Amino acid sequence: MFIVENFTQEQKLFRYKNIVDNFTYLVKQATADYFMDKPMFKKEDLSFYYYDNYVTKLNANSKHYLNLYIEIDQSKNIKTPSEVINKKPKKVKNSIVPDMHLTLKEIKNGLYTSLINTFGENTMLWKESFSIRVSSIEYYNGEKYDLWFKVTPCFKYVNDKGIAGVMYYPKNMSDIRIEYPRLSLKNIEKKNDETNGLYKKYVLMFKKIYLQQFASEKKKKKLTYETLPFEVFESVLYNVPNNIYTGLDKQSILFVINYIKNKNLSEFVSIDEQNSLFFNKYKPMLFSYAKHALNVISNYIRYNI
Repeated sequence: MFIVENFTQEQKLFRYKNIVDNFTYLVKQATADYFMDKPMFKKEDLSFYYYDNYVTKLNANSKHYLNLYIEIDQSKNIKTPSEVINKKPKKVKNSIVPDMHLTLKEIKNGLYTSLINTFGENTMLWKESFSIRVSSIEYYNGEKYDLWFKVTPCFKYVNDKGIAGVMYYPKNMSDIRIEYPRLSLKNIEKKNDETNGLYKKYVLMFKKIYLQQFASEKKKKKLTYETLPFEVFESVLYNVPNNIYTGLDKQSILFVINYIKNKNLSEFVSIDEQNSLFFNKYKPMLFSYAKHALNVISNYIRYNI
């Protein structure tokens, strides 16, 4: 039997504030150590903030994810035309990446070493395409908690509308990502207020249903919760008009689902409203991911309520 309250209540993580504060402190310490001998960067050029299911306070299962951005304002890091003259230009697929004294690859590698020295041997760290992953396990009252931290170093980016975001990329700079986390957070809170709190409840409900269904369908784990873009549910539900959110009864839930399924998903925008959701050159989300997730939710709701 489907009980809405069970799917709209976030899972409380023990000592959450202490864990976040301690992790942030260690990352800031490691970052300060790395930039100590880099005169083109100062303390005020660095910003630290989170953007994920913790920030939106929608903890859905026992695997907890923190995505910490280290935003770097690199105005003094960019080479002047006189410094790059007569030098062979870099082979980059996109010209928005300037010539720099210190590349993001070098910063990421340096931060990785600094984080290892700061966290010690008992913490697992490894480099991913865009970030540094930190894995930790906590036990409380006999329960195991998996904590996955992503540290993403990125450069500040301002688009042609004057909107500030961030830019990051792998070592070969062929897959540049641009997003606007701060603006997305602002829009998420605005959407939730305008729907009287229903937006976040729907996001959490959809996440929990999705996780539950995948736990019971082990043979279909080609697409897992971890492989989905973490904001797939936030993004799709963000595009549902406020007046469609009328409640949490079966009719209201199906009203939301039917709107999404009958809408042309190509018209959906990203949460920051700066790009198309599925035709975004710098942070793409695949149709197949979204459609798969929505089908899982739709089938469960239709046959269990």
